[in-house]
Order: sequence, then structure tokens, then C-alpha cells
Amino acid sequence: MQDKPKKTSAVKERILYFVDTLSISKREFYRITGISRGTLESESGITEETLARFIATYTNISEKWLLTGEGEMFKKDETQFETPSIDRRRALPLLPVEAIAGWDGTTSPAVMNYDCEWIEIPQFVQSGADYIIRVSGDSMSPEYRSGDLLACRRIREITFFQWGKVYVIDSNQGIMLKRVEECVDDPDCILCVSENPRHRSFRLPKNEINSLSLVIGLVRSTEM
Repeated sequence: MQDKPKKTSAVKERILYFVDTLSISKREFYRITGISRGTLESESGITEETLARFIATYTNISEKWLLTGEGEMFKKDETQFETPSIDRRRALPLLPVEAIAGWDGTTSPAVMNYDCEWIEIPQFVQSGADYIIRVSGDSMSPEYRSGDLLACRRIREITFFQWGKVYVIDSNQGIMLKRVEECVDDPDCILCVSENPRHRSFRLPKNEINSLSLVIGLVRSTEM
């Protein structure tokens, strides 16, 4: 008698669908939620612990949609007031996460577009930017100052670096803004360089990089 193929549970399929909407890797998803790696890819069902971790991390997910598939994926914020409409073809999301120019030991959760303020800067859109992020700290001063807004283009495949360029790096050490140079004696690492001489350069293993974005534009905080 031939065994019937196992079918992924409906709840797990909805979680997988949600993960596909995130601009992060599954590896980063597992790190953020604390769910064991490979859980979503396995043929086993979903455990209460996994479900609880998911709901605790993404509080805007509708439990009704998650468990039954009915209704909208996200909860409606009944306290939200109407705001003037923004043409998102001419705007970019300002991520509510600061690029740590001089990492302070914190890490930030995944950010969804509905969490973001949208800013209309058409020239950033035209230049191919994916999002805007605000600088915090002084390690990249004076070129990049705390409060500056950076236009960033997400690098889809982390296989090639433009040496000497400035990147927003989301790594196991947190989110940081650094100039990236080649680590000549170790091809498995990059050299993260600060503009401020008071901050030392350091090596970062490439396999600790979760996502990478090239800085392609700047708005000074005094101009906002």
C-alpha cells in the first residue's frame, strides 16, 4: 500500500505565506522569532510553542486569519486616524529603525511597511532606493551625522561588494552604517570602517550578514 504524501498544515501554510511577504530571509525570521530553524520547512505540524512565538513577535497578525484563514491578514487599527494620502509611487518608507553609526549592542525586529511613515522624495525613488533610514551615533561623522536621512538600495544577493562604498549592514551584531573595505588576508570577512577616527575599524564575517543595503542618497537633518 502506497503511503499518502504528508500535507503541510493550513496554519503553517499561512505563516509561510506571511514570511514570503517579508523583505527578510528565513534565517533572519528564525532569529527574530526564536523559532527553531527548519520548522516551517518540515512536514510536521505546528506546535503551540511555535504558534505562540510567532504571534508574540508579529502582534499585528489577525489570530482569526492565522487559525481559520478568514478575514484580513492584519488586524485593523480602530484608533488610527485618517491621514493625507501619499502617492507611494513617489514616496519611500522611513523605517522606524535607526542605522547605528557606532553599534550600541541592540538589535531591531523586522519592520513591515504598515509600520512606516512614508516620505515623498521623488529623486530617491528615481535613483532606485528601496527605503529611507535615519542615522544614529557619530562613528560616521562628519560625512554622515546623527539625524541624517539615508536613501538605501537593498542588495538582493550578498555576493559582491563595492569596496569603499557605504552600506547599511544588518548583521548578528545589530544594524550599523559603515564604509566597507576588502579584508585582504581573510576573504570570508569584510572590513567595517568608520569615518570618525575615534572609532576603530573591525572585521565582520560575511556569514553573519543578514541583509545589506547600499547608501545612494542623503538628506541632512538640518534640511528637514
